[in-house]
Amino acid sequence: ITNTDGSAKLTNFQEKYAVNLNWNKEHFPSVNLWISNRGREFYPWMGEFQALGIEPVCAPFDLGCEVANKRDNPLVVNGVKCVINLIANKLWETFYSIEVVQIQ
Repeated sequence: ITNTDGSAKLTNFQEKYAVNLNWNKEHFPSVNLWISNRGREFYPWMGEFQALGIEPVCAPFDLGCEVANKRDNPLVVNGVKCVINLIANKLWETFYSIEVVQIQ
């Protein structure tokens, strides 16, 4: 999902809670969604783990570094940032938070 607002929310109405995920959308403008469906058969998952992962990214997803650095990749051409330029010995900071709240 590209050009997000820097937040995602999971609401469990049955158990009456919500999980809010917030991040710096300038640093991580997109979200990679992934599914784990009992595929990890080793300890500690033992083939039982199921999840939907929500991963804030600044990347062309699974296309790799070579595509990320191209100025003509389809995401960059459409205004989606795919690279964070990190500089040696220069501090880079970002933020994210995960919050669990009770709902009625």
